[in-house]
Amino acid sequence: MRHLIATILVATLFLTSANAQYQLGLRLETYAGVNSLPINPAGNLNNPNKWDINLTGIGIFLQNNYFYLEDASLSKFAFISHSIKNKDKNKDRNLSDYYIMMDFFDDDNSRFINSMAFISGPSLAVRLGKNISIGAFYNMRYMIGGKDLPNELSYYKFKSKSIVEQLAIPKLNFSMLNWSEIGLNLAKKIPTINGSLNFGVSLKYLQGHQGGYAKTNEPYYYGNLPETKISLRLPDGQLNFAGDLDKSKLMDVNGKGIGADLGFTYIFQDHAEEGFKLKIGASLLDMGRITFKKNTQVYQLNIDTNVVVDLEKYKEYSYPSDLDKAIHDFSDELLKENITTDNSQSFSMSLPAAFSLQADYGVTGKIYLNALIIQQLASTAKTPLRRNILALTPRWQTKWFSASAPISLNDWNKLQVGLGMRLSWLVIGTEDFASTFFNKNFTGGDFYIAVKINTFKN
Repeated sequence: MRHLIATILVATLFLTSANAQYQLGLRLETYAGVNSLPINPAGNLNNPNKWDINLTGIGIFLQNNYFYLEDASLSKFAFISHSIKNKDKNKDRNLSDYYIMMDFFDDDNSRFINSMAFISGPSLAVRLGKNISIGAFYNMRYMIGGKDLPNELSYYKFKSKSIVEQLAIPKLNFSMLNWSEIGLNLAKKIPTINGSLNFGVSLKYLQGHQGGYAKTNEPYYYGNLPETKISLRLPDGQLNFAGDLDKSKLMDVNGKGIGADLGFTYIFQDHAEEGFKLKIGASLLDMGRITFKKNTQVYQLNIDTNVVVDLEKYKEYSYPSDLDKAIHDFSDELLKENITTDNSQSFSMSLPAAFSLQADYGVTGKIYLNALIIQQLASTAKTPLRRNILALTPRWQTKWFSASAPISLNDWNKLQVGLGMRLSWLVIGTEDFASTFFNKNFTGGDFYIAVKINTFKN
């Protein structure tokens, strides 16, 4: 129990203190309307419908190589009630019939975790004549993650260290951001001899709810001591956090900023009025920054000697509801005069800016093949980790129905196949069909659903 509490507190303090995937079945088709704007702000100009309204949508995504759940899937969580047990602590007991067993990777790979989620509110896109499209949208988004995390933080390696032995943990860089965006979209079509050249821009007013990052500029040292005590030495690092994890305060606005998306497409018109032969596009996504000025905790770490902390009292905390209190008490006990903090001090975080290329080929007026690349741009500012993707998505679409099967390479190392469907005004899908419906060693998955209305007539 001691090393688990230490993992929660240390990892939380120095990690969380460290858009569900990309919903390709929702974003890529010709009838996507306002839902196409997060991929390319010029996306609604080739929508055959004059207007398109998204009522609501939600999506979740998680992928990691720290832990896995045995014989599990997203559908198993959705339709069968299970509790999760740590296999390492219950390996002599047969609990698999009643619990999902959690185990941990034990190899020499660096660790990563990437989690994203979104909730979309009422959004609208309208074509004014043939050459102008305007729109308005609301989204709430959450991202947390880090890559190239030290293998020394792996569960079994962390646990195996004996009492008094110190564990040297290399540099860390981890961040999270929870924000909402209210946006306006404007797109313009310029007819050409064989198609059209289209430009679009989305301007966004950003409200930051929670945000934070942790960075250590030098290795830090952790050691187990007798009873429930640990020792820590952290020579140089930063920890910034804003917001409150209390459920009643999750929507509090603690920071503000502005953002923008830019994009263009070129359409080679060849099929019927509702289709095209080829569309190519490029876009810059999530350019912007949020400055947090309320409920901030800004720490500069400088602990060059070993400090001893007793973890006994942290057993009584309920996580994550008491996480703020645990971090506050832990920092007071651990850091004391070795920390510089100013709760009135502001700090900024950048959105996870990315560059995207798109190509959509019309085999017929109803059958299309889409190719997509999204790559996060390097930034010197603190920004959450987003997923890079290379995807090839065949789809069949009509006004009332569409089906797509995205084949995607997730962060250049995991190949997965998804399925997305639209029936009238309901869109539902996943980009990892296997993790959603088939029980296996579960390391993450995704799911999304949206409800919309438009000018379809029965």
